Amino acid sequence: MKKIVSFLLLFTVLLSFADAQVLQGTSTILIPSGGGTNTLPNYQITKQINLTTNGSVTLSTGYTLAYTSLPSVGVGWTVYCDFSNLNANGQTVTVFGRQPLVEYPGIAQFNIYFWVAPNGSGTPTLYYVYTQNAIAPGGNVNTPITFRNDVTFRGDSVHLQVGDTTLPILTGASVISINSRGTLGFGCPSCSWNILGNNGLSRLNFIGNIDTPDLRFKVNNQPSGIISYNTACTALGNLALFSNTTGLVNTAFGSTALGSNTTGSRNTAVGGSALISIVTGSRNTAIGYGAGNNANGSFNTFLGYNATPADPANNNAVAIGNNAVAGNNECQISGVQRLTFPGMNTSPGYVLTDSAGAYVPRPAVFTTPIIDTVTGTSSQTFTLSNNQTNILTASTTVAGATLAFPAVQSGTIVVIWKIQTTTTAASGTNTSTISIPSTVAAGVSRTFVCTSGNWY
Repeated sequence: MKKIVSFLLLFTVLLSFADAQVLQGTSTILIPSGGGTNTLPNYQITKQINLTTNGSVTLSTGYTLAYTSLPSVGVGWTVYCDFSNLNANGQTVTVFGRQPLVEYPGIAQFNIYFWVAPNGSGTPTLYYVYTQNAIAPGGNVNTPITFRNDVTFRGDSVHLQVGDTTLPILTGASVISINSRGTLGFGCPSCSWNILGNNGLSRLNFIGNIDTPDLRFKVNNQPSGIISYNTACTALGNLALFSNTTGLVNTAFGSTALGSNTTGSRNTAVGGSALISIVTGSRNTAIGYGAGNNANGSFNTFLGYNATPADPANNNAVAIGNNAVAGNNECQISGVQRLTFPGMNTSPGYVLTDSAGAYVPRPAVFTTPIIDTVTGTSSQTFTLSNNQTNILTASTTVAGATLAFPAVQSGTIVVIWKIQTTTTAASGTNTSTISIPSTVAAGVSRTFVCTSGNWY
C-alpha cells in the first residue's frame, strides 16, 4: 500500500513539472514544404526559436506557428525568422498571431520579441516588437536593437541611457530622446537641444517652427506667451492675450495684459493688467501697471499707473499720470502744475491754445489782474468774470470765500489766494464739477477752465 501511495505522489510531482512553463534554450523549427501548422506546448517556452527552412521551400497553403494557449504573465521569447529561401507563393505565414511577410514585405531576416503582460484592464495580453537583434528574455538588451514599428512601453518608467553619457541616444528622426546629461534631441546628435545650455550656435539655429501654427509658451501649465503668424499678435506674460480669437495685430506684455480680448484689434498693452477688460475694443494704447484696466472702448490712450477712462465705454480718452481719469474726447494729466515744451514762449502774456497747437498772446485782461482786498474776518463773496485774474488779499484770516462764477461761461479764470480762508466754495451755474479744498492757505493759486459749458 505504501508503495502505491509513493508512486501516486511521484506521479503528481511529475505532472506539476510538466505543466510548469520552463524557459528552454534555443530550438530550430523548419517550415515544411507546402505549409502546415506547428503547435507548441505552452509548458516549455523556448528562449529563442529559429524559424527557417531546409533549403528552398514553396508554400501551397499557409503556415502557422503557435502555442497551445497563452503563456503566463512575465514570460518572453524571441523568434528569429529567416525566410531567405521561402517562396510564400502568396500564402500567409503566421507567427504567434503576427504575419511578418504582410506587415514587412520584402524583409527576409529579423527578430520578433514576444512577451505576455497585463493590459490596461489587467487581462494577460501578448505583446510584440520587431527588432534587428534578439532581446534576451527578461528585458535585458545586450546588443543594439532597432525597433521596426511603434512601441509602447508599459510600466512606471522607462529609462534610456547610452554607455557614454556624454553622447546622445540615437533614435528615429521623429522620436524625442534624452540622455543622463540632459541632452534633448529628435533622432540625431547634431540637432539636439540641451536644456542645460548649448554652444556653437549660429543664426541658423532657432527655437520655433518652420510652418505657420502659433508658437505658444506655458509656465506652470498656464498660457504665458504667443507669437502668431496668422493674426500677427504677440504676447508675453501669464495669461497675456490668452482669450484672443480673431483679434489682429495685438501686442501684450505683462501678466494678464489684454487677457480678456477676443476680437479687438491693434491694441497695445504694456504692464501687468494693462487693458485687462478689453473684449472688443480696438486701437487702444496702455502703458503702466493697470493702465486702462476698466476700458472696453476704442481709440484711447492711457499712460501711467492705473490711468483709466471715466467710463469703460469711453472713446478717444487720454489719461496721463498716476491714477489719471479722462472721459470721452478728453485729456487729463494728473499731478502736473506746470506744462512746458521745447521752444515754448514762457514769457508773461502767452498761453497754450488748441489753435493748431500754436502759442498765442493771452487776453489783455490777464495782464492786469483784479486785486480784491478783504476787510474784516467775515466770509466774503467774490464775483468773477471770464478771462480774469482775481488776487484775494487781506491782513488777517477770513472765515470763508465764495467764488461766484459768471452765468455765461467761457475761457479761463485764475484765482490767487493771498489770504488764508477756513472755508471756500463755488456758486453759479454749472459749478458742481468744481472741487475746492475747504481750507485754503495763503499763496495757493487755481486756474478754472470752462469746457462744454462746465467749470473745472
